[in-house]
Formats: sequence, structure tokens, C-alpha cells
Amino acid sequence: MFKKLIATFKGLAEQPAFDPNQFIDPVATRTDWSPLKGGGTNFKTHKLKKVHALQLISEYVRGDKSSYYSYELNLVLKDGERINVIDHGDRSAIQRDTQALAGFLGKPLWSRL
Repeated sequence: MFKKLIATFKGLAEQPAFDPNQFIDPVATRTDWSPLKGGGTNFKTHKLKKVHALQLISEYVRGDKSSYYSYELNLVLKDGERINVIDHGDRSAIQRDTQALAGFLGKPLWSRL
């Protein structure tokens, strides 16, 4: 019984295959698509003119008492470097807010959700 439960949890944590070529942008293929900050945030000030795109990715977080999906918003700079903005637990809220931010900045949204 526990083997089946463990296999189920492992399956939840696995990410489906992903091809950043779908964005038709060379910076997307140079950008890492794994979580940048596991369950944390990064508080710094950066110049917005360096932002090339906004990236949304997810990770499955395992804790001692609970496990959950965390959704991460990163700024992708022109050189492919990423800056973590926020980790969020509400998928629909972060998608909505990131779409609004991408529209405001006039930058593309790259989503792996």
C-alpha cells in the first residue's frame, strides 16, 4: 500500500516534457526552466528595461506535514538570466496577475503551467 502511495506522490512531482522552442524566441531556449527559488522570494530592485519576458513555472513542494504545488514568477532578462519575483500557491491568481503585468510591461509571458 505504501509503495503505491509513494509512487503516486512521485508522479505528482514529475514535470511533463517541455519545449521552450514553442515561444519562437532564442532567449527562451537559453533560459533555464527549473524553479529558481524553492519556496522563497528575492527582494531586490532591477531595471525594467532589461526585462525580456515573464516566466511562469511550477514545482511540487514536499513538506513534513503537507505537500503542494508552488507557482513561480520570474523575470527573464535579455541575457537569459532570471530574477525570481514571487512564489504563489494559487495557480489561477498568479496566471491572471502575470498576464496583467506582462501586458503592462509590454513583454511576452512564457508559461509552463
